[in-house]
This record gives sequence, structure tokens and C-alpha cells, in this order.
Amino acid sequence: MVKKTLIRFAFWIVAISFFLGLVVGLKGQSPADPKFGPDITTIKGWWANVYPWVYNPSEATIQPVPELFSPSADQNFNQVRYQNQQLDEYGSGLDIVNLNPNPGSNDYNQLLSVYFTQNTKRPFFILYGIDGDSGYKEPVGQLHDMSDPLNRQVFLSKMNWFMQNVFLKFPSRVATYKGRALIYLWNTDEATGDYASLIEEAKKLYPISFFGSTMSVHNEQDMARIKAFDGTFFYMVGDFQNQGNYLRAITAHRNASFAFRQFLRRNNMERLIIPTFQVAYDDHKLQGRSAVPMYPRNKSEVELHAQLIKDVMDSVYDGMGPFVVYNELYEGGAVCETVSRPEPSDHWVGYGLSRLEILKKFFGKN
Repeated sequence: MVKKTLIRFAFWIVAISFFLGLVVGLKGQSPADPKFGPDITTIKGWWANVYPWVYNPSEATIQPVPELFSPSADQNFNQVRYQNQQLDEYGSGLDIVNLNPNPGSNDYNQLLSVYFTQNTKRPFFILYGIDGDSGYKEPVGQLHDMSDPLNRQVFLSKMNWFMQNVFLKFPSRVATYKGRALIYLWNTDEATGDYASLIEEAKKLYPISFFGSTMSVHNEQDMARIKAFDGTFFYMVGDFQNQGNYLRAITAHRNASFAFRQFLRRNNMERLIIPTFQVAYDDHKLQGRSAVPMYPRNKSEVELHAQLIKDVMDSVYDGMGPFVVYNELYEGGAVCETVSRPEPSDHWVGYGLSRLEILKKFFGKN
């Protein structure tokens, strides 16, 4: 009888241990469990921001080659394969995948059918923006109060969705920082309230590292956010005076990066800063947009932008990247291969493979 009791006791101990281990495994794995892909500090080459969006020629300011996109259609399997080959050929080492987990979005289904199923070892991490996602208390496009209990619950549910549907399904390709799957929180200025503690809570629940998209610190709330993020980079090189002056914009971008690095050093904060490389900005075909198109006057200005980054790659920046928009076709800065045509007389676009050639020259992994 005693022996049977001991056996039953041991059985329940094992069962309970297994159950607790499963719960911990799903909710708060240690950084090494599960084992994800390479750490971003070991990845060579520039970072390509890729989008699972339909190509609409009437709104696009660049015309991609048909090997990459067909009009009014999602990319198909062969086009994404061509994309991956091109990224490898021109020295990109990492993808940043724009993914909206909203059930009404086709992002995940499109990525699942043509991106995640590719026979490639290209690592990736996720770009996610709360302002473009549904489910939050505020409508899409408005400021979101991240102190609100409903918004906090929704945000954590999104992080769980990423964990279950992406990171745990494709672990070997998931790019990491210090062993944790990486998510870039785009447009963090759209979040008000106590965003910092929410990010910290998510980090306790899931093996996720967060990068932010701000270098502005105006108050204690901003400081708390910077501390919650493991790194930061801008999504774009901004033309804040809206004058279309490319040279001024790239100079201001490097100066802002330098000032932020000095701020981190003064406050004894170790955070990664990743540079952003941008060839142009032109969204004049999108309804409701009013930005002045921004193009370099010549190819030399784009190469100067690359050189300004490269000169401080291991001092102001942390020797990784830069972040580059590869195939977002509606704001003029995509570097993917486009249909070749003569360059305009008053500015430089970089048709064909010209933009990619600059990236390979300055930041290629080979």
C-alpha cells in the first residue's frame, strides 16, 4: 500500500511539474528556451524592411520590376523568392517584417503563404505599430492611452499572438537580442500614458526584446520608455521643415543620432542605436498627404549619406544595419529593383538597381 501511494505521489509530482513547465514555457520562457535564431549583433549586412502589401500603381511613386510585383496583386511565391535572392545578392543580412495581427488584415496569411514558407535561412524580426492596428480603445490613427486597462490587455494579447503564431512556429529564423525575439515598435510617439511599464510587463511574460522608434526625451515618461527599450532607430529620415531638402535631412538625422548617444552616455544608459538609410521621400500620390517630395540632387548626395553613417558606425551607432525600407512602394524611398528609365534633370531617383548598388558598396555583408 505504501509503495502504491509513493508511486501515485511521484506520478502527480511529475504531472504537476510538467503542467507548470508548460505554462511557464508559453508565458515566460527564459531567454534560451525556446532557442531562437541569431543575435542581431552577429548579423552582417543592412536590414531590409519588407511589406506584404498589394502593389497599387496609381498610388506608388516607384515602379518595381515585374519579377517583384504585379499590379493590383499580392506578391506570389516566385516573386518573394526573387526578392530574397536579390537581398542576398546585394548584401542584406536581415529582414524586418511589417506584420499587423488584426484579423481583418491579410498580412499574416500573405506572409504565411509566400514568406515564412520560403526555403531560406534569412533571419527576421517583426515591425509592429499600435496606431495601425484594431482592437484598442481608440480608433486607428489616433493617439492611444497605454495606461488604459483595455489597451494594456489588447497589447499583451498581440504579443502573445506573435509568440504563438510566428516566433514559436519559425524559431530558427527569428532574429534576437540577448536571446530574446525582437519586435520593433514603430511610431511609439502615438502611444500616450504609461507605455514603459506595459513594455516591461510584456518582457516578463514573454522572451521578447523591444526596440523603439523615438530619440526624444521631454519628461520622466519619455525617460522611462527609453529605459524599457533595448535599442532604438528612426523609421525614416525626416524632412521636418517640409522643404524637400535631402542634404539638410540627412545631416539632421546624423546630428540627432549623435545627440542621443551623448544623452545615453550622460545618463549611463547602454542602449543600441541603429542608423537609418533613406534615398528619398515622395508620397504625393497618396490621398490626404501634403509632404513636399524629397530627393537628392544627385547620386553623390546619397553616397554622402551612406558615408556619414559609415564614419560613425562603431561610435555613434552600434555597428549594425542600417535600417532600410526595401519594398514600401508608396513613400518613394524603397530601394528594391525598379524599371529602368532616364534620370530627371533636377534630381536623382536611382532607377533600376542603382539604390541597391550603393547599399552593397557601403553596407553589404560580403
